[in-house]
Amino acid sequence: ARNADQEHDMPSVLITGGTSGIGAAASTALAAKGYRVFAASRTEPVEPLGDGIDWVAMDVCDDESVDQAVTQVLASCGSLDALVCCAGFGIFGSIEEVSMENSDRQMDTNLGGTLRAIKAVLPHMREAQKGRIALVGSIGGRAPIPFQAHYSASKAAVDALSGALRNEMVAFGVSVSLIEPGDIDTPFNDAMH
Repeated sequence: ARNADQEHDMPSVLITGGTSGIGAAASTALAAKGYRVFAASRTEPVEPLGDGIDWVAMDVCDDESVDQAVTQVLASCGSLDALVCCAGFGIFGSIEEVSMENSDRQMDTNLGGTLRAIKAVLPHMREAQKGRIALVGSIGGRAPIPFQAHYSASKAAVDALSGALRNEMVAFGVSVSLIEPGDIDTPFNDAMH
C-alpha cells in the first residue's frame, strides 16, 4: 500500500469508462506503470479494481456529475496529468430503424460525454501548461460499419474533435492522442443495443 505522500507525487490519470472493457485494461496498465488511476463509471464496480486504482462516480451524460468527479479527483491528487476518454456504448440497427431517441443517446454518450470530460479537465491542464488527453475513437469512425452507422458517426465526430483539440492545445503544452481500435472482445459487445 502507498502512503499519502507517495500518492501525491505519482502522475495521475482520470479514465472515463475506466471499470470495464478498454477503460479497465487502461486502468490496470497505467496503475502498473506507477500512475495514480481514477477509474470513473456510473455504477460502483462489483469486483475490486486493484492497487493504485480509485473508483470515481461519473455519468458522462450529466454536466454536474462530470464536474463533481473532476473536483473530487483534483482535491485528492492536486493536479491531473492525463485524461483517457473511454466511456461509450454502441447501438445496432439500420439507419432507417434506429429511433431518434437512441441515436441522440448514442451521440450524447460517445461525443457529448467526451466533450464534457474534456471541458472539465482542460482549464486545469492549460493552467499547468502540461497534460495528455487520449480519446478512444474507433476504426468505425473512418470505415463506417453497416448497421452501426450511429456508432460510426459518433466515433467519426470524436476523430474530428481530436484533430481540432490537438491544434487548439499545442501552444499550451497539452498533448492530444486519438486511439482507434477495431473490434475487441470486451463486455462492450455484450452491451450493444
